[in-house]
Formats: sequence, C-alpha cells, structure tokens
Amino acid sequence: MNERGSIFIETLIASAILALILGAMFQILQDSAHRAARVAGQREALAIAQSRLAEYPLNQPAATMTRNGVEGQYRWHVEVRDGVPGVPAGLARVVVTVARAGDRMPLTRIATLRPGGRP
Repeated sequence: MNERGSIFIETLIASAILALILGAMFQILQDSAHRAARVAGQREALAIAQSRLAEYPLNQPAATMTRNGVEGQYRWHVEVRDGVPGVPAGLARVVVTVARAGDRMPLTRIATLRPGGRP
C-alpha cells in the first residue's frame, strides 16, 4: 500500500510541475502574439506616415498648414510649419503623426525638413 501512495504522490507532483510548465509556455506564447500584433500595427502606421510625407516632395515648396484624416483604423495628422525657430530660412518643418483611432499615444511620428514657402 505504501508503494501505491508513493506513486500517487509522485504523479501529483509531476502533474503540478507539468501544469506550471504549460502555464508558463502559454504566457510566453500570449506575450509573443501580443508583441507581434503591436509590431504589425506600428509597421502599418509607419507606412501611412511615409505615404503622407511623400505628398510633400523636395522639389515643391511646402506651405504652412495642418491636415487630419483617417485611414482604416488609424488617424493621421500632418503639420507643416514655416519659420520655425532653429530651422534655417527657406525650410519648413513637416511632422506626420499616426495613431490608432481611439488612442492618444501615437504609434509613429516622422519629422523632417522640406523647402518652405518663403526664401
């Protein structure tokens, strides 16, 4: 009878260890899937920001203005400012920000200089 009780206790311990290992593996897989989804969202946001930035080519002066829009589940904001302190005359600062539609924190932000509206 002692041998059966010992096998039962060993089986319970082995089952508990297996449950801990499986729980840890599940947590790791869940975290990995969450990170992959976040990276995919950031990649989409970056593509949107780059396409919005491409609307202001280097060979055409950018005028001071602000634009907003929505593309899919993302909202974007473009701000072009001429005469920004610290920026050489003749250049405008273009900032593109993209965030998920319901979020306040942007997923990506690109800032660059383009030829401005005034020399």
